[in-house]
Amino acid sequence: MKSFLIAPLALSALIAGPLSAQTAAPAAAGLQPITRVNFAKHFDEIFGRIDTNKDGALSIAEIAAAEVKDKATIEAQVTARYKAEFDKFDTNKDGQISFSEYVTGRGLPNIPTDGKAMLSELDTNKDGKVSLQEYLAPQLVKFNRVDANKDGVASAEEQRKAATGR
Repeated sequence: MKSFLIAPLALSALIAGPLSAQTAAPAAAGLQPITRVNFAKHFDEIFGRIDTNKDGALSIAEIAAAEVKDKATIEAQVTARYKAEFDKFDTNKDGQISFSEYVTGRGLPNIPTDGKAMLSELDTNKDGKVSLQEYLAPQLVKFNRVDANKDGVASAEEQRKAATGR
């Protein structure tokens, strides 16, 4: 049963490798049409690679050999990808990822800390200061959007509708 499940997975991976390599560029631009003839030709090529004794049939030994080869290829690709990701985080190249390196590698949102962005957005009269009225104005605009019936109360239903768009 195990071989029965692994064989289709390995064969799928054998298929995916060549297909993804051939379709990487078109995939970025969108799906491309493929004819039944070309589709069958592709699988015929895969079958030919697995049928090492060229007898026109896939034996259990040939399928197992293809699975072993495919597994090794996939493991090498995954290992290389994980190593590259690790190396991206390990900026001081000491073979370990510190919390600081992890946080830096994950990328945090760029949160301004000099006050300029908020001042620029809220200081509508451009006097270099934000008054209470200037601070409240954009918040009240948001409140007014939620208060659909304009009664001065953002009911639970109005808040729910604003949050879900329904």
